[in-house]
Amino acid sequence: MRFSIPFFIRIAARLLRIASLDHLWRQRVLLREMVRREIHAQYIGAVGGVWWALFRPLITLAGYYFVFSVVLAVRVSEAPAGSRDYGLFLVSGLIPWLAFSEAVVQGTRSLIASAQLLKKAALPAELFPASSALAPAVSYLPFLVLPTVLAWWSENAPFWGLVWLPGWIVLQVGLMYYLSLVLAILSAALKDVAQMVRAVIAMLIFFSPILFPIERVPSLARGVLWLNPVTPLVDGYHSIVLFGRLPDLHAFVGVLAWIALLALLSKILLRRSRAQLVDWL
Repeated sequence: MRFSIPFFIRIAARLLRIASLDHLWRQRVLLREMVRREIHAQYIGAVGGVWWALFRPLITLAGYYFVFSVVLAVRVSEAPAGSRDYGLFLVSGLIPWLAFSEAVVQGTRSLIASAQLLKKAALPAELFPASSALAPAVSYLPFLVLPTVLAWWSENAPFWGLVWLPGWIVLQVGLMYYLSLVLAILSAALKDVAQMVRAVIAMLIFFSPILFPIERVPSLARGVLWLNPVTPLVDGYHSIVLFGRLPDLHAFVGVLAWIALLALLSKILLRRSRAQLVDWL
């Protein structure tokens, strides 16, 4: 089952209104500056400077490609002819994962790291997880577009994949924001949450169809993988890059369901903790 572009955009817009984003819009200038500073702070003092934003993903990609393509000889036989290159499959899943994992890890600690600022200034707590979600999205944006461009250039997939890509990136940012917000609030109340998140993130890549096609997973175990929010997200990128089409219904609904659930949970947590949040920090 497929959807038209207006339907895709309309549903995404309605979903994002589940949790009011007016406060972020009103503080958009400050948020933009926070994102800029967060990106700059990662590379300040480094000889390579912002070039590390390019080197780190390339080094990671090279390592995984060597192990899974050269050593283990993983192939993507389920993709259409011409789109079976494992490198393209790896890039289309690993880059979104790198942005996701960085956003969640940093977002979980965003309120704790900004405790002094929150105590001194009456700023919305939502700004800090939002900044942590947007910074990796901005840093990895060229890499998120690169797989689709490479697929088109090598005639592996239709160029129409680029039409679906912006909407899917927006959904990923929404997923990262709401998950970071929920975890940041929980981490403020219970400091062990940040350590638990690091451990789960380190393991989650092996429970997502990033390094291997999901078709290689036994059918009984696939249901477990679909409980992971990264699975529908990455599956959507594979549809866009490898097939040049809109993500399938299960991927689309999966991402939207996770965003809706996390948006609702974040509203409940904020409502119940806003008075004590600064004291927890």
